[in-house]
Amino acid sequence: MQVVAKGRFAARITTPLGDSALLAVFGPGDAFGELAVVSDAPRSTTVVALEPAETRSFYRDDFAGLRGRIQA
Repeated sequence: MQVVAKGRFAARITTPLGDSALLAVFGPGDAFGELAVVSDAPRSTTVVALEPAETRSFYRDDFAGLRGRIQA
């Protein structure tokens, strides 16, 4: 999972007709890729930076450890 620290990112999909459709724009404080920490499903969206940008990565093992502490 990525948390936006700086800049903006666009989430897009390719339609069955081959067009690109914009789903969302993410800015500082927003997160994307959250399905990667809870599922092995293939990615469903392409995310690209719209300007110089930075993210902070949050890995599956980190999420599992945090979830374990919250449930305890």
